[in-house]
Amino acid sequence: LNGDHKIDAADMTILGTPRPSWTGGITNTFTYKNWSLNSFIYLRWGQMYFGGYPNYGGASPNGRVENDIWTFDNPNGRWPMPNFASGLTNTSAAMQYNNGSFGVIRNISISYNVQKSLLQRFAMKELVFNLQVINPLMFGPGVVKWGINPDDDTNWSIASTNTNPLGGTNNNTILPRSFVFGIRAGF
Repeated sequence: LNGDHKIDAADMTILGTPRPSWTGGITNTFTYKNWSLNSFIYLRWGQMYFGGYPNYGGASPNGRVENDIWTFDNPNGRWPMPNFASGLTNTSAAMQYNNGSFGVIRNISISYNVQKSLLQRFAMKELVFNLQVINPLMFGPGVVKWGINPDDDTNWSIASTNTNPLGGTNNNTILPRSFVFGIRAGF
């Protein structure tokens, strides 16, 4: 980092923090005649995430294989060239700190309120049909593009034997997507 072409204490730097620079959300409701559309979007931006170790392929790649590798033809590659002669790669735990910023659409719901004139025939006061999608989309740079859920902060406070947190890709869960259909009736 300091340009002297040696890796020593003078090259130490703070990579970031798991606490986001800002967090926010927005809820919207749109109505038109008997239809209603609701959504909730949540954002957490400006945070580092411990996860996203490079994958060079091998017998069982984790769904992505790095293509942006340093070579003499690609000196600005994101990941170091693997050293397959020793069976190891030139990677370190510091490479696992990546941009963990993300946005997620938590909820989209569309409802139809049946007209009261139709309900009077059945002695009903209300009939609403609802279709809801929970967690339909996560977006963002960095680890989100690799399929990692940076919203999962399980076990970040517990360190493994090499002092890295057990969270991150060591203990990552998917963001569950659900479809819910509902009927609300009032008599």
